[in-house]
Amino acid sequence: MELRLYVAGQTPKSLAALANLKKICAEHLEGQYELHVIDLVKTPQLAQNDQILAIPTLVRKLPEPIRMTGQTPRSVKSIENLRRLCERYLKGRYELEVVDIYQQPALASENQIIAAPTLIKRLPLPLRRLVGDFSNQERVVLGLDLKVA
Repeated sequence: MELRLYVAGQTPKSLAALANLKKICAEHLEGQYELHVIDLVKTPQLAQNDQILAIPTLVRKLPEPIRMTGQTPRSVKSIENLRRLCERYLKGRYELEVVDIYQQPALASENQIIAAPTLIKRLPLPLRRLVGDFSNQERVVLGLDLKVA
């Protein structure tokens, strides 16, 4: 999980927010996170993309979207399988964004997509790429390194 903490310099409030966040992450995320502290005094332009209105603010960077090729039957089936799997294992802890690489071909090149559908999981590390219709739930769970109770 990638987290961004936006602060305004080394103020007591910013330092306290960082200390509290590190403690919470250590207790609950067990090393499965990446924390970036962004000082808006030095780089205010970085707040624009995450629409920061107050500081300190914590933003969770969501996983990469699934890359698809049009609305083919295989693509539709893949989306359905992945949504079902996410609801089962990640209920309330995921956001799925579908990108059609026919509509946005530059994304296929940027992300080195050579087959579709492709799911890219960047965090927590290691980076993983899954290709196929995601019908084999055991393989997808293993590929995403999900903790199954």
